[in-house]
Amino acid sequence: MTNDDGSPLTDLAGYYIYTGNSPDTLVAHYFSPPGQLGMILYYPLGGGVHYFGVTAVNVDGIESAMTPVVGK
Repeated sequence: MTNDDGSPLTDLAGYYIYTGNSPDTLVAHYFSPPGQLGMILYYPLGGGVHYFGVTAVNVDGIESAMTPVVGK
């Protein structure tokens, strides 16, 4: 993994997983430490479309840009 500038990523703290009922109003509901992002998250979503996005965060609390938002 690398930083946006291409330098090696050595200070990854984890990932924020954002969810919401609209792609414009996502809220960070989960924090996942490195190496655990692949675990399955489940909670009752209710009806309708729900949107998700992920950011990486370093040990200084600096977040990356969000992944493309997806709806399910």
